[in-house]
Amino acid sequence: MSTQQKPIDKKRKATEEQVFYNFMQVVQSYQQYTIAQHLAHILRKKKDSEESYYWDNDKLLKKIEDYKDELDSELSILDKASDY
Repeated sequence: MSTQQKPIDKKRKATEEQVFYNFMQVVQSYQQYTIAQHLAHILRKKKDSEESYYWDNDKLLKKIEDYKDELDSELSILDKASDY
């Protein structure tokens, strides 16, 4: 008996890999925060009224990328301030 596997959705797989890769980059780069703190920040409501439960993988990836940009920007501002 052979079981039929669904064909792999390459775009979905690529997006999932990007989600995990980017999240790991954030966790490893900003170890002063716990994983729970990172997750809470990414999943919190900001300007978007849609609950995170209903996000698709693309939207989650965008939120993680935005969060990483926010952290990078905050760090660069702090670095510039410490130069003075």
